[in-house]
Amino acid sequence: MARLWVTLSTLTSMVIAVFSLEPFQVVLEPPTIQLGVTRSLSVSCNISATQRLNMSSLMSIIMSYSDVSHHVGYVELVSITSFNAPSPLNTTHLGNAVIAGKINNTGSSYLSLNWEFPNLNKTGMYKCEAHGMDTSGHHFVENRIALVSIDHPETDKVAADLQSASVQMELMNAKIQILQEKSQRDSIQIEEMNAKIRNLQAESRNASVKLEQSNAKIRTLQAESEELKLFKNNYNQRMDQVKTSMFTISNIHNGHRYLLSGRLASIDPSSSQAVCEFFGGYLVEIDTEQELYFVRGFIRTTSHYNLILTGGTDEGHEGTWTNRHSKRALGYVRWTSGQPNQGTAANCMYLWGNSDFLMCDDKCNYFDDDFVLGYMCEVPA
Repeated sequence: MARLWVTLSTLTSMVIAVFSLEPFQVVLEPPTIQLGVTRSLSVSCNISATQRLNMSSLMSIIMSYSDVSHHVGYVELVSITSFNAPSPLNTTHLGNAVIAGKINNTGSSYLSLNWEFPNLNKTGMYKCEAHGMDTSGHHFVENRIALVSIDHPETDKVAADLQSASVQMELMNAKIQILQEKSQRDSIQIEEMNAKIRNLQAESRNASVKLEQSNAKIRTLQAESEELKLFKNNYNQRMDQVKTSMFTISNIHNGHRYLLSGRLASIDPSSSQAVCEFFGGYLVEIDTEQELYFVRGFIRTTSHYNLILTGGTDEGHEGTWTNRHSKRALGYVRWTSGQPNQGTAANCMYLWGNSDFLMCDDKCNYFDDDFVLGYMCEVPA
């Protein structure tokens, strides 16, 4: 599937390059999106001159879509004619898209869709069809296609970046502590100076100069402290943005939230546990039947997954399942029928999509282009 996607992406880039000088082209802004990061996606059918298409008149433009990952045909999304404004044809896929267009047989014509923060369903093939009459009065059709693809961030790289940011934050906290201690010492010195100033005001004008110097020092320290507070707030905001881009976040259940990672082609428990710990949690530990019920309901509201990694493991103690983080025995187990069944080759517990996310055992380090993988963190609210 990955090789097919790369081939289609390369083919589409070639098509766009070939048609970029033609009067009829499909324009993508951008051609590749990242979930939760890309702010907007624009798909536009542009016709700069109908005469260069061997048309005497342009009658209509139709934009269609095909989900390449599910091997389905094209579905018409929106159309425009020389008599009517743009008209939606498939509201399910269009969602909150902004539609625009016009047909001008003496100038440029276009039909466009624009989405804010596009999701995974907006990736795929887009086809533009131009219908008109040729110079002999016959019906004439031209079409162009282009691919919108998705860029998945690598979990290991994100984990490394987050660990680096954590180190930087610790260094900054240490600097804040040093400055606070220094500020306390300076405050004591300032108080001592003010006492001397009150005693020496009648005898010396120099006391006023020292007081002003002390006040300037206080203002400088206050300004530095405000800058550090601003940096910390900006850091926290960026961490929230990173979390939102990496996870789908549940409501609170019994004092915990559950973070479901994006759709992955590979997974390993060490990197997954490191990311969970960075955000203050751990790989999910199912303790009760009610908790499993809540987690399965939450997963069903998201995109399709084949396997979702949990904190359960029997690595090093075959047949005795414990939680990777707490080291305790599993609080509640509901295996898929026939599971666990893979012995020492499968030491990690997953929630299996084929059994409506009941438990199964499988290998811990997993890579499969044909499977959609993920992991779930449990974080105290």
